[in-house]
Amino acid sequence: PSFIMVSLSTSLVPAVSSAFTLKKTGELRKTVSKAFRFTSVFAFGSAFFLFFAADDVLSILFGGDPGGVSVAVPLLKTLSFALIPVGFTNVTAAALNSVGKSHLSVFSVAVGAAVKTFLTYILVGIPEVNVSGAPLSTGFAYPVMLILNLVFLRKSTGRPTSFFGNVFLPALSSASALFVVIAFFYCFSLRLPHFLSFLISFFLFFIVYISLLFAFGCIDFCGYLRNFTKMKKSP
Repeated sequence: PSFIMVSLSTSLVPAVSSAFTLKKTGELRKTVSKAFRFTSVFAFGSAFFLFFAADDVLSILFGGDPGGVSVAVPLLKTLSFALIPVGFTNVTAAALNSVGKSHLSVFSVAVGAAVKTFLTYILVGIPEVNVSGAPLSTGFAYPVMLILNLVFLRKSTGRPTSFFGNVFLPALSSASALFVVIAFFYCFSLRLPHFLSFLISFFLFFIVYISLLFAFGCIDFCGYLRNFTKMKKSP
């Protein structure tokens, strides 16, 4: 997921830079808005499913070390939701770089690094928290960077995106898909082999999530259909 979101951020740079240079404010905001929407789709979907499937994924990959898996599962569950601010931080940093404000994104990273270092030092030293302090500090540091980037981006480009359509609806879609998968898993996990239940849950989450994204208008089905039709007609 992080690789996809970094690639998306990289591809955002020339489009935003061109619109900013030509002073096409509407096109600039539209491009940033699309980037936020696609980041939401990947980030929320990945975070919610990884939270649900952390135990199964680690058991499949490291089945020979059940002790290590039991230690790593809560860490991965905590870290899974950091994918959301990580994705948005990458996109906002790319947008700032595109409008010639790269020093502001560097400042945000410096502040985030300081927050993470300080919190890791404090939390890891607490016996009840211990090693869990590392993912927790990451979960606090990236939202700090994201908030700073959003403030800088708003000052540089105006209101960058619609929260409801580009952030809330993908989050609602992923949460709803997760609820369906949890209901299925606990109803049928005792009747089916565990690995088969996991595979069905994976595909069920994907199907429900994509369906809800289309239903809520987060993904333009008609637009994709038109593009696909044009591709078929083109020689």
